[in-house]
Amino acid sequence: MIGFFVEPQPDETLYSIFARYADRVQYPSQVKLIRELTGSVNPLNLTLLPGRLGHLDRALPTHHDWSVDALIDEHTLLPFFASFRSRQRVLALRRAMQETNGIKVEAFAGLHASHIKLPQWLRYCVDCAAEDHLRIGFRYWHRIHQLPLIDVCPVHEAQLINTSVSARMRGRWKRLVTADEAIHRSIRRPGGTHDKKKRETILALARDCEWLLQKSCTGIKIVELRQQYLSLLQERQLATWAGRLRRSRIVAEIGRYYTHKFLDHLGCALGKPDRNNWVIRSFHESRIEQVHPLQHLLIIHWLGLSASELMSMHRESLPFGKGPWPCLNRSADHFRKFLIQACRVSRSPKGGVPLGLFSCPACQFTYVRRGPDEGPKDAFRIGKVRIRGREWERNLRSLWMNPAVQFKEMRARLGVCFATIKRQAARLDLPPRHLLKAVLSDRFQGKAA
Repeated sequence: MIGFFVEPQPDETLYSIFARYADRVQYPSQVKLIRELTGSVNPLNLTLLPGRLGHLDRALPTHHDWSVDALIDEHTLLPFFASFRSRQRVLALRRAMQETNGIKVEAFAGLHASHIKLPQWLRYCVDCAAEDHLRIGFRYWHRIHQLPLIDVCPVHEAQLINTSVSARMRGRWKRLVTADEAIHRSIRRPGGTHDKKKRETILALARDCEWLLQKSCTGIKIVELRQQYLSLLQERQLATWAGRLRRSRIVAEIGRYYTHKFLDHLGCALGKPDRNNWVIRSFHESRIEQVHPLQHLLIIHWLGLSASELMSMHRESLPFGKGPWPCLNRSADHFRKFLIQACRVSRSPKGGVPLGLFSCPACQFTYVRRGPDEGPKDAFRIGKVRIRGREWERNLRSLWMNPAVQFKEMRARLGVCFATIKRQAARLDLPPRHLLKAVLSDRFQGKAA
């Protein structure tokens, strides 16, 4: 157990905390320092997803206020890399970060299988460094500056600067370097420049990454995420209401939105629109967790949202819009009035189009129609009537039993054809119309006599 530890700063990486501690205590050997803090002398990646944090928790002074979960949430990049993972996967990643080394954690997080390159050098923002020095008297490495391919500071909109300090600690052991020391030494030029449109895209991604890092990382419900994606695609007519993706159109639209050159630069090249394409994997429930969080952000921005907007909204698939809906019982006094509060949606076995079942609480008139609605007028379309209801049947009896009412008038008032009128009259055991007319004729002749 160590006697003291440095106070972590907001958004500071674990690498930066270790480097400042090493600079304070001036161990004769940093290998021994790492062994004391992590229980291992193997090179560790303290910038992205470090491991052996359980040993660090046991090595810290007894009076410290930092829990392992707090260190993970506030000083590692797990909130970013696990932002689109299930709760079970996030818990497993947390356990791995406590007990295993960083290399295994990265593999478990899927970073080794991704084509998106991890940062090669530790980076900093000139304005952030100046503010830190003015506020606390020293500079430190920020998490938000170490994200893959995000080379713009979301706070100051400034280009990040690459230092000569390697961000990867694989292979040969490298000394821990504080931000103060690295900035004082010779530095590299910025990682690159972008045109205005690309810069705006990178800046928007950086702001979303900052929001993800500040968000508590507990995992998400994959089913709900896919449903939100699917609902947005259906609104753009890029997916059927049965959930079938229009793959070629989706990939083509994303290519036009970002340009292939920009996506190639990010390591997110668009290939064939098959199930192995990262865009298509983003919408499959069984493969959605295999997609890099940066690729999820690209999808979200293409859909016109930010990460915070997507995760705070509750979208439902509403092929018939929001209620209430009108009663289409032409014989009722409340015809075309919006009395129906609920719609039961099912899928047609032919084509998978949505079918809406509507039942009026006032007259029990129930009908089914096909969706989705394309405009407000579609609410007054009627498909197949399932139940006509007591009021409709009462009006049919009244009109049928009055021989003076012609079929043309009956059709207009009941909203059905002549064949339906006869069929429904037979179902209700109503007497034939010619007998009613004969009775009316006899009565008229008797009165005349």
